[in-house]
Amino acid sequence: VELPHALRECYVEGTPSNIVSIVAKSLLKIQDCHGVIPRVQGLGVLAEKVIGKMMSLRNEEYFDRLAEEEDGGDDVSGIRDGGDAAAGPSNVPTTSDIAALVVLDRAVDLVTPLLTPLTYEGLIDEVIGIQDGYIKVDETLVEPPDD
Repeated sequence: VELPHALRECYVEGTPSNIVSIVAKSLLKIQDCHGVIPRVQGLGVLAEKVIGKMMSLRNEEYFDRLAEEEDGGDDVSGIRDGGDAAAGPSNVPTTSDIAALVVLDRAVDLVTPLLTPLTYEGLIDEVIGIQDGYIKVDETLVEPPDD
């Protein structure tokens, strides 16, 4: 998630609530694709807020789905099959590709942004620039004109 004004909103203005919600929803989307992450830990005040928001959103989704199924008279298979509120919506895989998630607050880890990336992605980001997961490359760089 690229949030260019996150540092200012969190530490200068002191209003991180929007960022906490965005990050929590992003983590839920990852879990929609890869399954519920069984072990989630956070380090720092904002990290704990993100994890708390993520858990409350997951429970909210579960109870909304449960209420819809009860109103429609459908079988509440999530509970009868041994499911629980922490498992979330029924369309989320119960097994996860991700074993653990560690959420770090930037106030706890100040050095990482200062490190020089030594990966191809890091090199591309420094030379060309990555914005929201995409790069814009001049066509002549990919296919040079025939002279």
